[in-house]
Amino acid sequence: MSVLSDLESSDDPAVRQGLATRRSVLGEAYVARTLERPAEPGDDQQHLLTGQVWGTLWNREALDRRSRSLVTIALLVAGGHGDELEAHVLGGLRNGLTPEEITEVVIHCGAYCGAPVGLAGMRRVKAALAREAATA
Repeated sequence: MSVLSDLESSDDPAVRQGLATRRSVLGEAYVARTLERPAEPGDDQQHLLTGQVWGTLWNREALDRRSRSLVTIALLVAGGHGDELEAHVLGGLRNGLTPEEITEVVIHCGAYCGAPVGLAGMRRVKAALAREAATA
């Protein structure tokens, strides 16, 4: 059984909602690429992330998905989490952010988190935007 099919067959409504949200934000292709693999020890973490983060947190009403994408991008830049940043740049575009808004938040992060963090984040953002432009 794959991680994806395990999540799809979950009885937990938060996991089911989370998988739908994750697909909506990150795209079906990204979710399939990252989760369509044989399940192995430690993959219960995917249940927690899918249910709690994607099912509950991303569906709270105080912030819309566009705002959550902007905050998430800023946090991923600040933390130096490049792979996740690239995925969330594309998610931010799906949620209505413009490339200009995304690059502006990276510039803002660089001012508060330091130039190396901002520069590294901008490289990843540019790479994600270039890949998106090439497939559009």
